[in-house]
This record gives sequence, structure tokens and C-alpha cells, in this order.
Amino acid sequence: MKKLTPIICVLASFIALTANAQNIAIVNGKPITKAKLDDIAKMLPNGQDENIRKKIKETLINRELFLQEAQRKQVMLRPEVQMQLEEAKNAILFSAVLEDYLNSSVSDQELRKQYEIVSKAESGKQYRAKHILVKTPEEAGDILAQLKQGKNFEALAKEKSIDKGSAVNGGDLDWAKPELFVPAFSQAMIALNKGETTKQAVQTQFGYHIIKLEDIKDAVPPKFEEVKPQLAEMLKASQEWQKQKLDELQKELRTKAVIK
Repeated sequence: MKKLTPIICVLASFIALTANAQNIAIVNGKPITKAKLDDIAKMLPNGQDENIRKKIKETLINRELFLQEAQRKQVMLRPEVQMQLEEAKNAILFSAVLEDYLNSSVSDQELRKQYEIVSKAESGKQYRAKHILVKTPEEAGDILAQLKQGKNFEALAKEKSIDKGSAVNGGDLDWAKPELFVPAFSQAMIALNKGETTKQAVQTQFGYHIIKLEDIKDAVPPKFEEVKPQLAEMLKASQEWQKQKLDELQKELRTKAVIK
């Protein structure tokens, strides 16, 4: 038998290394490819994190061990296992067909109807308010006294408010509809005129609020074309709509079919 030349040895080693680079593990001679790990990682939010990838690798190895054990015991030949495999396959195919139908069944008319519902919910007045939140009525009274003396509202909010999220912005709560706040807060806020501050602290479950109304405006919903993709996703997520489409597809298929 002829000996391999040095060049052939190098090539053989290179080919072996290249093949191994494409695998993350070899379990009893069965390779688990890096491509399979990458495909799973793409479906996870933090799939590129090294620790996550290690966990995926271990899961794939463990799964391969169980699959090899199933083959060794020939469990796939059992009638009950074959029936379960057939049912699982049918369920996957059913879901795929239904998903295709749902994706192709979102009509412009349905989207506009959904848009009307969303637009109605978004209509009305929006308020831009600032507040200073404290724990006790005594603290609130002291702040109200300082405001009467001309102390800056925003400066007091940064210094005194226990609502740290808004305090850094001088108590600013940004634009919002009244129903987003607890009733006592929203009632006091909408009773103010633009530029006014509550004369008394407003008590809620969070503490005592001094509220300043900065501005009021009519809410303007986004244009239909801007939110069309989001509306489609909302519609497809509706169980009622899914059931309606499933019934439609079922009737369509039965109409086309020859059933004796």
C-alpha cells in the first residue's frame, strides 16, 4: 500500500477540520450542525448571547441522545407512537394551511373597520400635565405655600416629588388622555384651565399630588396607511376573527370537495 504524500495529508486534515467547523458536536457518530443551532438562535430574542447558545447546544445534544435511544428501542414502530406522529404531522399541516389563509384573508374593508374602532378610542382631548407627588398632606401644604411665594414648579418637582420618573423632567407627565390616570387625579386635572395649578393637594392611593395643567389639545389618530400593518396584526390576533376565517375556509373547502 502506498503512503500518502505530505500534500494529500495536509488536504485531508484541512477537509476534516472544515467539516468539524460546521458541527457543534458529534454524538455517537451523528453530527449536530452549527446551522441547526443558528436557526434556533435566530428565533430567540437573545439568541446570539454566548450563554444562550451553550444552552441550545446542550439541548440539541440531549435531544439527539433521546432520538438515538428511540431508534435503538425502535419505539417508532409501536402503533400508538405511529398514530401520535401522524396526528402531530396533521396538526402542523393544518396550522400551516390556516396561517396561509389568515395571511391572505385580511381585507382592506376589515382593516378600515378596525381602524374606525381604534380611531374612536384615540379621539377626544389630550392633556399635558405636571405634578409633584409627596407622601403626606403636610408636605403638600408646604409645597403649595412655596408655589404661592413664587417658587418654580419644575424646580420643586425635581427636588420634592417621590415620582422619580417624572421628577427628573420637572414633573412632566407628557400628553395623555384623562382615563389613563386614576379618577381623582384625572377629575382634578380636567377641572383646571391651561396654566393653572390645583389649589389643594389631590389625594390618591399613591400619595398627595399638586397638579399643573400645561396644555390641552384634540387627539389626532394616526393615518390609516401608517398603522395598516399593526391593524392587520391586531386583527389576526383576534380569536373571534380567526374562528370566523376558519369557518369560511372550511365551507370553501367542503364546497369544492367531492364527498360521498
